[in-house]
Amino acid sequence: MSESYFAKFPNFLYSNTICVDITRRSVIANKVQQDLFAYFPYEMKSHQRPDTIADRYYGDSSFSWLVYLSNKITDPYYDLPMDDRTFENFIVIKYGSFPNAQNLILNWQVNWAGSTDEQIDTGFYNTNIPEPQKKYYEAVYGPDTKIIYYRRRRVDWQTTTNVVVRFNIANTSGSFQTNEVVRLISGPDTLSNSYVTFSNTTQVMTQHVFGNVTSNATNQYLLGTTSGTTANVTQIINVTNNISQAEMVYWAPVYAFDYEVGLNEQRKFIRLIDSKYSISIAEKLRKDLQT
Repeated sequence: MSESYFAKFPNFLYSNTICVDITRRSVIANKVQQDLFAYFPYEMKSHQRPDTIADRYYGDSSFSWLVYLSNKITDPYYDLPMDDRTFENFIVIKYGSFPNAQNLILNWQVNWAGSTDEQIDTGFYNTNIPEPQKKYYEAVYGPDTKIIYYRRRRVDWQTTTNVVVRFNIANTSGSFQTNEVVRLISGPDTLSNSYVTFSNTTQVMTQHVFGNVTSNATNQYLLGTTSGTTANVTQIINVTNNISQAEMVYWAPVYAFDYEVGLNEQRKFIRLIDSKYSISIAEKLRKDLQT
């Protein structure tokens, strides 16, 4: 039984042409949505498509619409896992280039995953972990609810940036570029790197600060790593401090490329509706769209 998705849509007359009304929309019946046993998880293999999955499971490739509908997929190109070539094109279109995506910080996230300090004994926790940092750890209990040890807390806290700094400047040699990395330099030493969010001839706003930024602006200057622009720093103002310097060890930047790779990997994991519901859903869809 062929169940073409758009065959269920009503037609209308437009400029003496019969057209399919694709503006109609339907969702899967609430009863099915709320039934945990109506779905089962499925990991898409390389080069699989919704039509091949539908043919294999529902016995009809035209039931691919059911795969889309049950996973709320509206864009068949980018809502499904992309192959290498498609993903490369997507990165270039969205970010301009691979280096841009690899260097662009989207936000910051607690870095408990992969942490090496898995076990901290209670003595070390009580004595050596400062109070503001104890929130990054959780107790592991044994018999009689006795704490055996502490480990990094399994939380995915996020923040848009760690620090926002305003540099008042003078004697600029050019124009800083948005999102370029600027170095704060004193003598031969680079004190910090940060990303430009706004600049003009008198000030530079930056975020995503790596390194040490103090209020002392004596004999310090900025260097744009992309534009090559330099400027003398006359004043440093800490605008926002979401993550203190002492807590930075518990956080890591999330780069655009890594974020997109992770998102593309997640798209492999979809859910399929039990085949016993397929015919009834198809009939309900037809009625809903024709109403």
